[in-house]
Amino acid sequence: MMDWIKDIALVILGAIGTAIWFFWRRKVEQKPVFENIQKAEKLLSLQKELDKTNYTIKDLRSLEDALMGRAEAAKELGASFEKQAEEIRRIEFDSAMTQTEMNIVATQAYERAERKLETIIAELKEYFSPEEIARLDGTTEAWRNYQRKHAEFLASQYEGGSIQPLIYASALESLTIARIVELETELKRLKDTCVPYRERETF
Repeated sequence: MMDWIKDIALVILGAIGTAIWFFWRRKVEQKPVFENIQKAEKLLSLQKELDKTNYTIKDLRSLEDALMGRAEAAKELGASFEKQAEEIRRIEFDSAMTQTEMNIVATQAYERAERKLETIIAELKEYFSPEEIARLDGTTEAWRNYQRKHAEFLASQYEGGSIQPLIYASALESLTIARIVELETELKRLKDTCVPYRERETF
């Protein structure tokens, strides 16, 4: 009697297991279908929005390619500037023995980056109208205010220490290099796609 009940129980459990496996498999198989449907719905919704603004999917892809290209260029420029700066600092610090000398080296490194930034800003202005130049100057002033305050904050962690001037100068240099990368990427784009403002005025 017990064997008979046991056999029935095993059959029932097997049937339940088979049913669970079947429905689970169906769900897994249908998941890509549902995902594709959701993607299609999102694309359709996006297309409707684009129709209202006269943009196409191709326009978006072009924009994406442009942004990715600028991001990649910025990454390469950043790595290049940082490598150059590190190499110069390494050479100079190798010959700098005292903390005072190292502070001087750090300040000189910042001043080099600053001269590079000023050159890029001057080149950018060649592509801008007077109104755009005024906006750039305003942005530069705001950025310099942030640069100074951030460097002061970092250096304040070493208040009273002989290393404080080095931390301050290094912070200024790092922020300046980041700004160089940002503006030089924009300058490269302008050189590739535009002509200087004065040349446009002659047309």
